[in-house]
Amino acid sequence: MGHGSHTSDNNPDVLEREKQRNLQGKTPEIIPGEPGFNPALASDSEAAVRAERAPSLDIDELQQHSVKILQHLHGDAEHPAPGEVHDPSSSPAIQENMQYSKQKEAPQDPLHPSQ
Repeated sequence: MGHGSHTSDNNPDVLEREKQRNLQGKTPEIIPGEPGFNPALASDSEAAVRAERAPSLDIDELQQHSVKILQHLHGDAEHPAPGEVHDPSSSPAIQENMQYSKQKEAPQDPLHPSQ
């Protein structure tokens, strides 16, 4: 984690999607007691501070809260049938992140930096 790192890894697609979610008022209360706060738009340090200041929840409450948030964020996702193995690697979000990571890690030609 570098100085000024963001939980979105500065992926412009993630930033735009999360910005639109915020503008439309569709950001769930990911951190209890922090309505409207979107960790995907925050720096790593800001997200950590907000999480540390959140009210403590016991393990059952934390699990219930986590399930509620995941259902809100991914309620339209395809779910495997009972007994099937779920492979999330084909999800659009995973594919988008993998593509972004490959572009970011690819060696750059100093004479043609955009290639």
